[in-house]
This record gives sequence, C-alpha cells and structure tokens, in this order.
Amino acid sequence: MAIASVPTVEPTSFYAGDSLTWKIENSDYKASDGWTLQYILLKSDTQIVLTSTADGDDHLIEVAKAVTAEYDPGSYSWRAYFYDADERYAYKSGEMKVELDWSDESSGSDVRSHAKIVLDAIEALIQGKSLSTDQMSIKIGDREISRLSPKQLTEWRNFYKSEYQQELNEQALDNGDTTNNQTLYGKF
Repeated sequence: MAIASVPTVEPTSFYAGDSLTWKIENSDYKASDGWTLQYILLKSDTQIVLTSTADGDDHLIEVAKAVTAEYDPGSYSWRAYFYDADERYAYKSGEMKVELDWSDESSGSDVRSHAKIVLDAIEALIQGKSLSTDQMSIKIGDREISRLSPKQLTEWRNFYKSEYQQELNEQALDNGDTTNNQTLYGKF
C-alpha cells in the first residue's frame, strides 16, 4: 500500500523495520538537471548512507523495511549534500532517531528509556520497596547509587522525572498531541 502523501521533510524519528519515504524539492539542485541528494547518518561507529532517486525535479528518498530492520536503534546526526559529477554542496544537517522495532523483542525485554529506568529505581528506593535493611546501594548499568540522603534522592528523582516528562512531551508532539506537564505525568 502506498502512502497517500509523501512527506516533504526529513523524519525526526522512525522505527527500525518500517518503510521510510520522503521527498525534497530544491529549485537550485533539480534531480532532472543531474543532481543527487545524499544523506549520511552517523552514530558512534555506525554510518548509514541514503541516496535519492529522481522524481521529476524532486529528490525521493525510499528505504525498504528490510533495510531499516538492520539499523541499530539510537540517535544519529546527519548531513545532506547535493552532488553531481563535478560538484558537491552541503544542504543541511540535523538529528534522526531510529526507534527499536518491538516486533523483534521478546516478552521479557525492558524497553523503558534510561530516564524512566532510573526514575523507577529511585522512586522504589524512596518508597522502601527495593531497599532491604542490609542493602545501602543500587546499581543501574555501570552506575551505582549508594547511601544517598532522602534530600539527595528527592533531588535525583526530580531531575529524572523532568527528563522523563520531556520524553513524554516529545512523544506527544510526535503523535500530534498537545503537551501539558500536569496531565502527562503529574504536576511538577
């Protein structure tokens, strides 16, 4: 099934395993004049190169679901260039996030963000649900929190609560919803 309307801007995020399509119009670098648009996405040691095909004067980027399924989830920085046989010009740059494909995950996978994992752990400590009388620390990934005062725990909780709220707001905006700190995760 084809998309009803092809987006005319780069996506800010997409799910690995989804088809990816967008089109760019630029009267200075028309595809019909021999120009090609190329995107280079970078994350650590990973590079993804996306090259346009001509769609009249426009540049069409299409990536099959089988190709995006191989992409490592995470945030990528990207740069785009127009080029022809003799010249290359920087077009623009930005950030693009590849989201995890949940269909490949087992039922025991923890898909919470770092902020949500730490927030949940700190809230459990404050509520006393995971801290036994002989346990004075908690380890999350390669970080360990030990012997924090109630005031320090509250400060860290507020920090991670704010981080998580920002994630929720970004998700709401991506879904076309409005954001409100009071309705998405409680009043701050």
